[in-house]
Amino acid sequence: MKSQNKVFRIIVTVVILLILLITGGLITKKPLKERGIVIGIGLGSLLASLHLTMGNWLILLFTGVVFVFGLLISFLYPIFSRLGNKFVPLEEGELKDKLMGLLTKYGYKVKAIEVMDASRRTTKLNAYFTGFGKMKTIVLYDNLVNT
Repeated sequence: MKSQNKVFRIIVTVVILLILLITGGLITKKPLKERGIVIGIGLGSLLASLHLTMGNWLILLFTGVVFVFGLLISFLYPIFSRLGNKFVPLEEGELKDKLMGLLTKYGYKVKAIEVMDASRRTTKLNAYFTGFGKMKTIVLYDNLVNT
């Protein structure tokens, strides 16, 4: 059983190296979609070989890493979203009154309701919640507010 496991590890390692060698030129010359496929295959092969080495502990480790990464992105997204977008508070009016009424009705408190200048990039209508605790914010695309 051990010798089969060792042979399989060697085969996986060789396959990873071949993929990296063959696609090395493709990474810089091909469009982003194809680069993503190549990187995905490489990462998948790497995870497979790590799983062979670490056993089922890799699943627990990977779950922890993904969980921490998700939390980190959730905390940092409000900061990163402000780098390329302009936010202004939602003006007083019927829309703000209705939103505040819903928030009050369900006991949900937010720091602010803001409008993002999405119309310079897209015509889509969208809104989202972001933040944790006292930093919760509702963001509306200006396309949505202006319709």
